[in-house]
Amino acid sequence: MIWHIIKKDWKLSWLMIIGVAALQWIWAAIELRKNRLFLDFSWPQLRALNSTILLYPIALMASGLLIAVIVQQEAIPGVRQDWLTRPIQRWHLLLEKILFVVAAVQGPILAADIFLGLANGFPLRQTLAAAISRAVFLLPSFTLPVLALASLTRNILEAIISALIALLVCLFLALATLGGGMDNFRLLIQPTWWSGEAWIVGAIKFALVPLGVGTILGVQYFRRKTVLSRYLIVVFLLLMLSTSFLPWKTAFAMQQRLSSRPGSGVTTVLDFNPGAGRFHSPGGTSSKDNKDKMTVHVPLRVAGLPADSVLLDDRFDVCLIGTGGKTEYCGTGDTYKEFRIRKEGPDAGSEAQIYQEIDVPSAVYGRIKDQPLRLEINYSLTQWRLDKSYALPAVGGDQRMPGLGRCTTHVSKPVDPTYATLTCMQPGKGEPYGTECRSAFLENATTGQRNPTRFACYDPDYTPYFVGSYSVMTDFIENLDLRDPSDSWSAHFPVDRSQLSQSRVVVRLYQPTDHFTRQVVIPRITLKEWEAQ
Repeated sequence: MIWHIIKKDWKLSWLMIIGVAALQWIWAAIELRKNRLFLDFSWPQLRALNSTILLYPIALMASGLLIAVIVQQEAIPGVRQDWLTRPIQRWHLLLEKILFVVAAVQGPILAADIFLGLANGFPLRQTLAAAISRAVFLLPSFTLPVLALASLTRNILEAIISALIALLVCLFLALATLGGGMDNFRLLIQPTWWSGEAWIVGAIKFALVPLGVGTILGVQYFRRKTVLSRYLIVVFLLLMLSTSFLPWKTAFAMQQRLSSRPGSGVTTVLDFNPGAGRFHSPGGTSSKDNKDKMTVHVPLRVAGLPADSVLLDDRFDVCLIGTGGKTEYCGTGDTYKEFRIRKEGPDAGSEAQIYQEIDVPSAVYGRIKDQPLRLEINYSLTQWRLDKSYALPAVGGDQRMPGLGRCTTHVSKPVDPTYATLTCMQPGKGEPYGTECRSAFLENATTGQRNPTRFACYDPDYTPYFVGSYSVMTDFIENLDLRDPSDSWSAHFPVDRSQLSQSRVVVRLYQPTDHFTRQVVIPRITLKEWEAQ
């Protein structure tokens, strides 16, 4: 019977299936063109194609409409559907809908992803792994929820209205999160927000989707209790939202268990270093410019880092305790004031000096700035170690490198270049996962002179699988200056444009090896003494 229902659904919706698949393939063709322009450094043509980004949400909405059409061939609510009078087993109908939706919607996407990776010259194994990983992500994040939502509606109009309501709810939550007071609100609704550990909350949510979808589809197809199913979908939505409140310590403890080399950061030490003196604010800026908060800069010494390693602060929590043990203020550090310390080579200094910026509400600061306080800083840290290192010519380089994919090098201007550009692209995430931490520099292969290193470790992601929001391909770009941008481009670096033909771009990839915690306790400190000069 399942095969007969499949043939019937195909006859009724084949034209729409082909149309939606065509949209996916058109998107894949545009992405292929954009990938090649990206690697060829053809920015004018690439900018012209960027307007086609709207095609992806259009294709996504068309896919959602197709799912609703397929489900509505045998609508569940109501008593006038002809399938109710026929000898069709409920589980046959449910299984057919799931199989047909997955094949009709995700099949073309999977095929287009495989085509995109192969057409860009990547091996089948890497392409297939990335395409399947993206398909597995789309299944609980899009296909199954839309299928469950469509089963609650009587017709296409109800399905469209329900989808619009769901979209408005998502937009409201996004705007509320990204609006004013984001720093405090994001930590309230999701302590792991904008951290490498955020994937843990996402993974828990995705694990709940099959449970919720299975329950709703079971109630709908076997009991036909639409009102109950609508209540259940609200319950599961609230349950999924509640996972956002997963405490930071719990999430970080889970991440610690997944460390590839647990204990490798045991030698890392952080302590107070008052001998470093007060922080000198560059450019004449002052912490007093912000009326809502005051910033103090606490000098810290970092020691015990192994060679070719990076120490990253995932999060820090601060508590100021006054006399008598009274807590004057406790808060979480600003995401943009966390530190990244890099030790390159065995000859690098054994210690590093940093100034930890701590924001204190102005009202609190005015009351306690002259008082002796006990300062406690609790750090959640990740140690990264050098994993791979590559080099390719600074101009005209074209090389495939595991973990980065296919990389090319160009110059900004053929006549008077101001920087050399490295572009890399590959299907899926880098291997090992978490290659968001990398360094790159220009080096004269003959003299050994090198320009300042560009180190990138922004928004590290410890996700052990590939998500792929809108494309199976991932890319990045790195501009390596030939002149000092802080001196109006008038000061040349050791490797300038005259040496480009003898120079190379060196890229180093780091992987996270250990996640651990440290606490810095300062028994007596006066905040006013550590304002920026």
